[in-house]
Amino acid sequence: MLRILVALLAGLTSSVFAGNAGKMQIFATAFLDVQGLFPNTLQSCSDIAPASVAPLQAAYAQWQAKHGVYQQELQQIIRKNLLLEVGAEQTEQAIAAFRYAASQQIAPIHFPQNYHFKDDYFCTRSLLREFAEGTGDSGGLPLKFADYVREWKQQSIPAK
Repeated sequence: MLRILVALLAGLTSSVFAGNAGKMQIFATAFLDVQGLFPNTLQSCSDIAPASVAPLQAAYAQWQAKHGVYQQELQQIIRKNLLLEVGAEQTEQAIAAFRYAASQQIAPIHFPQNYHFKDDYFCTRSLLREFAEGTGDSGGLPLKFADYVREWKQQSIPAK
């Protein structure tokens, strides 16, 4: 597993994803089931802050249209490059580790399921920030999948 992490951090994407988000967090977030997690999180928000539902649905729809549709392509790019770097067995181990991190570490914090909030801060501010457009300095998750796919493709173009 250490060899996989070294390959990912050292050579796999040397200058891709040069933003503030760490490469490993981007890789794990690429395997986060945002589409599956959002409905239960939204339901929890509707209990504590009913007025947050419409803005959250709008923010999610905007994110889905711009970035969410690129999630599967980003997963394929990560898988393809891992296969080239470390082979099939270690690729599957790495993907399993990314999925585990996404479901067990990232999801409970950023998309809590069936949670009873004490106040409306998460629903009215924090979750909206997760889908925020902009530079990535919002403090949210690296969910800008379209940007990562575009950057990766630009880095993959051979110099003429």
